[in-house]
Amino acid sequence: MTVLTRRQALLVIFTAASAWACRSRNAPTPDAGTSWVGAWSAAPQLVEPRNLPPGPGLEGSTLRQWVRVSLGGSRWRVRLSNEFGDGPLTIAAAHVARATGADTIDPATDVTLLFGGSARVTIRCSSCCRSGTASCSAFT
Repeated sequence: MTVLTRRQALLVIFTAASAWACRSRNAPTPDAGTSWVGAWSAAPQLVEPRNLPPGPGLEGSTLRQWVRVSLGGSRWRVRLSNEFGDGPLTIAAAHVARATGADTIDPATDVTLLFGGSARVTIRCSSCCRSGTASCSAFT
């Protein structure tokens, strides 16, 4: 039997609650018979004022995050969160691609994520959204 510490139990509860809260908002229904498996995740967190980037913040900037997934696959969906935001968050475009260096990608693997058919998405304060299904066969 596995015994969880209080902190681990709270993390499990928080993760489950976040997944439940975002289960239907802005989430396209997967094809019949399709089941999705989480390959990577990070808990949304409140940003402390001392950890904010200097003005004007990230507006007009590119934010690149490396993700090492635990499973491969040819179809992907990405969940973006503004659960702790104090206003709407607009993402002009989001992509997935295989990294080839610290600041470069393999252009042949670059896939634009779509949200309700659009590359641009605005996520309401205290909310989240999921992208539509993206074919990313280069990651299998």
